[in-house]
Amino acid sequence: MPQPSDATKQPPLILIVEDEAVIALDLKLELQDMSYRVAGPARTGEQALALAAQEPPALVLMDIRIQGALDGVETAARLGRSGEPPVIFLTSHSDDETVARAAQTAPYGFLTKPFQARELRAAIEVALARAALERAQRESDRWFACTLHGVQDGVIVLDADATLRFMNPAAEALTGWSAAEALGRPVDEVVRFAPQEEAPLAALQALREGRAVEVRHARQLLVRAAPGGAAGVPATVMVDESAAPVEHDSGRRMGAVLVLRDATERLLRQEQLDVKRAQLQALQAQRDAQTHLLSRASHEMRTPLNAVLGFAQLLRSLPGNADETAQRYIGFIDEAGHQLLSLVEDLLDLQQGDELRRSLQLRPVPLLECVQAAIAPLAAQALASRTSLHNVMEGAMRVMAEPSRLQKVVHGLVSNAIKYGREGGHVWLQAQRNGDRVRITVADDGQGITADRQAQLFQAFSRAGREHSGIEGAGMGLVTARSTVQAMGGTLELNSVAGQGTVVHVELAAG
Repeated sequence: MPQPSDATKQPPLILIVEDEAVIALDLKLELQDMSYRVAGPARTGEQALALAAQEPPALVLMDIRIQGALDGVETAARLGRSGEPPVIFLTSHSDDETVARAAQTAPYGFLTKPFQARELRAAIEVALARAALERAQRESDRWFACTLHGVQDGVIVLDADATLRFMNPAAEALTGWSAAEALGRPVDEVVRFAPQEEAPLAALQALREGRAVEVRHARQLLVRAAPGGAAGVPATVMVDESAAPVEHDSGRRMGAVLVLRDATERLLRQEQLDVKRAQLQALQAQRDAQTHLLSRASHEMRTPLNAVLGFAQLLRSLPGNADETAQRYIGFIDEAGHQLLSLVEDLLDLQQGDELRRSLQLRPVPLLECVQAAIAPLAAQALASRTSLHNVMEGAMRVMAEPSRLQKVVHGLVSNAIKYGREGGHVWLQAQRNGDRVRITVADDGQGITADRQAQLFQAFSRAGREHSGIEGAGMGLVTARSTVQAMGGTLELNSVAGQGTVVHVELAAG
C-alpha cells in the first residue's frame, strides 16, 4: 500500500469516472481502504474534465461507456493530450472494436468487470509506477533538449537506423533544415558535404564501427537552400565534424551523436595568424641578413682599424713628428681609431647573443680590483669635467663574471655617468650583497633623462635625444652593457629623473 514519504506529502489522487452508482461507490470505498484520495465519481466525460481541471489526478479509472456526449475513450483522449494522467479502462465490453479504439489513447491498463480488489490494487500500483518512470524520463528528455538547445555547436542525435531523432537550433542553422522537416529522415539526406569531401559522414562511421570518430577539421558542409531561394551553386559552410556511438548498458548500439562546429571564425583567425607568422618570418629573415651583414662588416673593419692604430703609433715615433702640434693631431687619430674599434667590438658582442653566453668563462672575480682597473683610465676624463669619483665598495666582495667583460661594463657605465653628468658633479660606485646576488650601483647627480626617453636608451644607435648635444657617442654603450651582463647571468636596470641624475643597477651572482 502506498505510504507518504513525510507528513506533508498527500496520497495520490485517483479520479473515478463511472455512471453506475453502485460500482462507483464500491470503487470509491476500495480506494479509500487502500489509502488513496478519491475525486468523483464523475458520471459524464464533461464532469470528469471539470474535476481534473480543479486538481489534476495521479490516475483515472475510466469506464468506457458512460453517460453524456463523450464516452470514456474520447474523455481519456482529451485528458491525456498533455501526456498525463495515466488511464486504466474499466469495461464489461471487450470486443475488438472497443479495445482498438481504447488502445489508441495508450492506456495504462484494462480491467474487465467484474474484477477483484487485488486485481485493482495491482493495476493501480503498476500504472502509478510506470507513470512515475515515464514522467522522470520526460523530465530527463526536457533537460537534455533544453541543454542542447543552448549549445552553440550543432548537435544531431540519430537512432540505430541512422534516422534523425533530435537536432538543436545550431544544427538547424548549419544544415538549413528545420527539426520538424528533418526528424525521421536519414542523416545523410540532411547532413551533406561537398563532393570533394572524401571522408564518410562521421555519424555513419560511428554507428558502423561502434567507436568515437575524432574531429575532422574544416569540412565543407552543404547548406540546404531556403524554399523559394535562388537556384544555382548551393551555399556551403566550413565545419569541424565529430561523432560518437550511443550504447545501452547491455552493449546494444542505440544510435549516435553527431556534432558540427562552425569553423568560419577559427579558420579566419588561423588565416590571420598565418599572415602574421609569415610577416614575422620575413622580418626575421631580414634581421638575420642584417645581422650577418653587420657581423661581416664589423669583422672586415677590424683589419684596417688596427692598421690605422698601428701607423698612428709609428707616426708618433718618427723624428719629424716630435713637435707638440704633430703629436696632438696623431693623438686625435689614435683616439678616433680606438673609439671606432670599441664600437666595432660592441657590435660584434651584440650580434653574438647566445653564442657569447656559451663562450664566456665565468669565475669568481674580486669586485674592488676589477672596478679599480675599470675606472683608472677615466681619471683624465673626470678631471677635465671636475667630476668627483666616489668608490665605496668593500674589498672582499666577489662576483661570478668574466673579468675583462665586467671591467668593460663598469668602464662604460662610469664613462657615461661622467659624460652626461654635470660639470663639478659627483659619480658614486657601491656594491651590496643580497643573498646569493651582488648589486653594483653606478649613480650620478647629472642632468638625468625624462621617462619617455629612457626606453630608447636600450635601442641600438639611439641616444635618447642627445644626438646634437655635442657629447661623443654612438648609442651602443647601454645596449652592449646590458647584453654582456645578461650573458653573464645578470640583470641591468636604469632609473633616472630629469634634472636630478641617473642610477644604474647591475646584479650578478655572488662568487
